[in-house]
Amino acid sequence: MTKLQQGLKMSMVEVWLGLLLGGFTLEQRGDFYNSRNIWVKSSPITTSNLV
Repeated sequence: MTKLQQGLKMSMVEVWLGLLLGGFTLEQRGDFYNSRNIWVKSSPITTSNLV
């Protein structure tokens, strides 16, 4: 997540909210306070939400 935040040049809060609201899954791999251990997983695309 840190690399994504640096690449987008956005604040960590903006990236975090965008990922959560965008349907992505965040996975913590390590210490709670170390943001370098947060991985982003894409969620499968579902057609049930399409109108």
